[in-house]
Amino acid sequence: MKPGDLVKTVGPRGLLAIGAYVAAAVLPLVVAASALSGLGDAYGAYGAARERLAALEARARPGAASGETPGSPFLDGPTITVAGAGLQRRVAAAAAEAGAVVLSSQVDLQDESQANDGFVRLSASLEAAQEAIQPLLHDLETGLPLLFVEQIVVQAPNGASQKMRVQLDVAGQWRDKH
Repeated sequence: MKPGDLVKTVGPRGLLAIGAYVAAAVLPLVVAASALSGLGDAYGAYGAARERLAALEARARPGAASGETPGSPFLDGPTITVAGAGLQRRVAAAAAEAGAVVLSSQVDLQDESQANDGFVRLSASLEAAQEAIQPLLHDLETGLPLLFVEQIVVQAPNGASQKMRVQLDVAGQWRDKH
């Protein structure tokens, strides 16, 4: 049988019917394949969004490891000394996360002029690579409890050491939790 014989046997209307039947059978397969492809892309975007959300939620709780109330904007503690210890732990944890080393830190004892403002202040001396300073400051200023960098002094590396000396004064609001 030759192709021309098929047209003579079926006729033009039959050939049109066969073409419509093949199109009706193939079109749903194409649509289903396209939908499945889009579904795979959407599931990949969902997974990436879920990972970003988990990372953001973990950043929202930086004080949890240091004993602070997760999500609290304040330095909680029954005394200002306990709040100062929490501030010290928070700064040390942020420094370690950024790859910096705390050389020394001291909670500033309040004098009469500072006694009623409710802030706990900490002076810390750190050693850090240049690329660690920005993540450290970002963590301190955006995490919880809310901390304020009151002063930062950065000294360029000297000698063979590639680490910079950083003097950091940080303050946080204390809330008496009895």
